[in-house]
Amino acid sequence: MGNSNIGTLILYKQHYRDNYNNEASLPENQLFSTFGYYDGFKIIQEESSNTLKANCSVIEALYKETHKPINDLTGKYSMQIVGLFKINKSDNINKFISAYNSSVFAVVGFIQLNESCRYQKRDSFNTKVSRFKVNTTSNMKIMGTFDNADCVVLAYSNTLAELNTIINQISLMDEVEYIHSILGISQSYLNTCDEKKQFLLEWNKLDCKLNEVISEFTIKIACKNKIAAIKKLDEILTNKEREIGFRAGCKINECKCFDSNGQHSIELVFDNVPITLILLFMMPHSVLSHDNEAFGTVIYNIESSCKFNNISLVPPKLEQDEQQDEQADSIPLKLMKKIKTTFQSVEDPMVMSIYNSVNTVVQFGIFKMTDDIFYMVYPVIYNFLEQYKNVINQDDIYEEQIEEANNNMLKLVECINSVIQHSVHTDQMFLMIPGYSGSSYGLSTKLCLFYQSLSYSVSKLLEEQEHRYDILLSPEAKVKPVTREYRMGKKEHAIIVKFGQKMLFKSEFMIILVHELSHYIGESLRMRDKRTSDCIEITAFLLTDVLFSDIRYILEHKERNSSIYNVVEQYKNRVFNNIKNRMHRNIEAAYNNSTQIYASDLEPMLSNEAYKILCLQEFDANYGNVFYRSDKWLEEFDKKDGHDTTYTINLLRTYCDIKDNIEEKQTYALFDDLADKIVSQLLSVYKEIFSDVSAYAILGFDFEQYHKAFNVSEDKDLDMDQNRISPVQTIREYVMHEIMQSKVQFNDKAIRPDDVNIVYGMFSYDFVKSKLLEYGWECYRQIMTVLKEDDNKRKIKREIRESYALLSGGSIIDLYCKVLGNIECYKKEIDKNISEKTKKEANAVATSSCKW
Repeated sequence: MGNSNIGTLILYKQHYRDNYNNEASLPENQLFSTFGYYDGFKIIQEESSNTLKANCSVIEALYKETHKPINDLTGKYSMQIVGLFKINKSDNINKFISAYNSSVFAVVGFIQLNESCRYQKRDSFNTKVSRFKVNTTSNMKIMGTFDNADCVVLAYSNTLAELNTIINQISLMDEVEYIHSILGISQSYLNTCDEKKQFLLEWNKLDCKLNEVISEFTIKIACKNKIAAIKKLDEILTNKEREIGFRAGCKINECKCFDSNGQHSIELVFDNVPITLILLFMMPHSVLSHDNEAFGTVIYNIESSCKFNNISLVPPKLEQDEQQDEQADSIPLKLMKKIKTTFQSVEDPMVMSIYNSVNTVVQFGIFKMTDDIFYMVYPVIYNFLEQYKNVINQDDIYEEQIEEANNNMLKLVECINSVIQHSVHTDQMFLMIPGYSGSSYGLSTKLCLFYQSLSYSVSKLLEEQEHRYDILLSPEAKVKPVTREYRMGKKEHAIIVKFGQKMLFKSEFMIILVHELSHYIGESLRMRDKRTSDCIEITAFLLTDVLFSDIRYILEHKERNSSIYNVVEQYKNRVFNNIKNRMHRNIEAAYNNSTQIYASDLEPMLSNEAYKILCLQEFDANYGNVFYRSDKWLEEFDKKDGHDTTYTINLLRTYCDIKDNIEEKQTYALFDDLADKIVSQLLSVYKEIFSDVSAYAILGFDFEQYHKAFNVSEDKDLDMDQNRISPVQTIREYVMHEIMQSKVQFNDKAIRPDDVNIVYGMFSYDFVKSKLLEYGWECYRQIMTVLKEDDNKRKIKREIRESYALLSGGSIIDLYCKVLGNIECYKKEIDKNISEKTKKEANAVATSSCKW
């Protein structure tokens, strides 16, 4: 594991072949052949801390280590990868893993703890386990993971029975809900025994206990022809006995043989089996090795298991525990009740789809070992069902509203199904294809739940009274961050944040997440009145600049005098003010004289007003109010004493030139959809600046971290090609650079003045920059005021920043503790909120019944 204290556990499920010795990616001194469903596992120990040299956070290093094996595409095996890290600072992991890989027998145990110690009492559990007495040739460690398991135990020994004792001791602990153990035998040891044609009694200077007897050994086989399979396996065993010079003392065709239903066809049972026979079975080309000649011909899958004869009876659970379990189960059951009261018929395909999804969600909630997945999706689906019912049951509802509600429900279910599918980070056993996994990627449930808890904390900082936000993080294999809001009521919001799963392991994801949430949370903080006024002024300014873009060249070509230049500049300013004032009047009138306009409403109104300006012709009644007519032109600008006829004629000619040029530019702008492009990009930048400022106010990151967030969001290194940096990104960086008062240099090439089209160069104008910067500053001050308004918000902000600091540069152990603590608080709060809500619903129903 190197000095980084992180590493990778890989579980293999072989298909028809294994080629342990020939595979460069599977060094035999790290590989263990196993009993049970999986056929092998290994723990990778890094030679050096390469991941830390890459200047990345601990979770990013963990991601890189766990994804290295995926790059080895061989088509020979499926595998499940689990990231591990030490959780006790005093542990010497390097030394332990070296001894682990040098042992004959080893075990991996995935532990689920019960609710009482999953978070608060975890340290005491670790202490108890560390005090277990083992023999001098055995050792074990508890490792942390962000996977579904609460922790992982690794143990090694020179005796198989000792490992079983260790696992049995752990399973009997009060703190342990369940443990899934995988026993393994060193493949290097098996290969060496096969080469030397004998069972080695010493391995790596340690004695091997080969005199043990296993109470029962079972082999389960999926085969084409049962009789042919048994005959072939017996032949393989006989040949291996002959090679080794060892008589097993039993025949496969003489053991207990049972027909089996389901995945396997037959089951072979051996009683009181010596360890040496099991070693013989697991040697290369032998019965349990996937490279024997029976595989792919008469045998399609083979699994084995050991049964030991030292089971202790577990005392029955106390009545109090049963009551606690029943109470805990009531939360998932409330979701089932909610859906039954929401839909009257299950014949509709949409309702059937929802039922399927909810059944799966409830299963995870009732089955305590996977309730992390349940709590990821439960709040948003419960509250969404509630709002859906309220909308559908309205007396005056239109068909379009029903269709929209149904569409929103289906989109939500799709996101939930995606989360569920990729959260079950275990190898799925399908009926016909054993070992096949339909998951395209693995989602770290604990990290995702951690970020979701932080998302709800962000909503508490920014949300308005009476508004409620439910949040679901929906990772996908690879996607740029995108946020969607689904609303059933006026003040109920379901926010779905989609992102690439790789981002979970980047500290910059926290910046991206708060930014995305800020697009929808913080209604009163957006300075909509200023945004509306600014967008009108900037649009008017840019339209005027387009319409007058070639006037100066025309004047220079005709060699007009300087006074004419001044007149033209005055005229341009008058036109700008006319356009601006006209837009203000019309938009405010359309919105009941209010400037508190949503961006979704402002964009079409502003585009439409700009479009009207571009369509104005000389014969239109309103033309003179914007561009003046010739008589108004002379009245306004022919102020020269003495009524110089030549000057007046020049003014009229200039007016004609300007009018012709404006008409030409109007036509160009209409054909190029210039109005829509300007308004759309301008409003987009205003929204992005608010979200940037909001994230900065909450997290307090520096400019370099902010810039890196762009690379993470785009999933590419934008700094490698400076020409690819867009003006939108650059203007956002400019505003944030000024607000942070950062001294770090940044590339502003995309917003420098240049002779390019107006859409690309719109942020190069000082007028536009100043408006955007002013808006950013005002939003920042407004948000900071809200974040400081009470002790509770100051506490939430402090806790969010602590989490961000740990993600950015804290130790893996401290981050692990923070993740677990946040998850515990999040679950308790969800339980409390849902319980209070169901009580109110029950009281409302009771009150209604009484009135009736």
